[in-house]
Amino acid sequence: MAKQQWRIVVISTAAVAFSITAGLGTPLPKLVNFAKAGTSFIAKQLCSGALMAGMDPNQMLKEDLATARG
Repeated sequence: MAKQQWRIVVISTAAVAFSITAGLGTPLPKLVNFAKAGTSFIAKQLCSGALMAGMDPNQMLKEDLATARG
């Protein structure tokens, strides 16, 4: 790729990234809170199953929590 084309790609990518970030300014904290809630749910379920019920953690991750992880 020529040097001029490389610059265009880098500048275009930076412009798109900036536009997306600027557009997500308001909902971004909500997305972060949503991600924290999902992580907390998986951790709670895994600890409850493994520590309290004596289930295998790897088995739980593969079967029970696979859909929760996405």
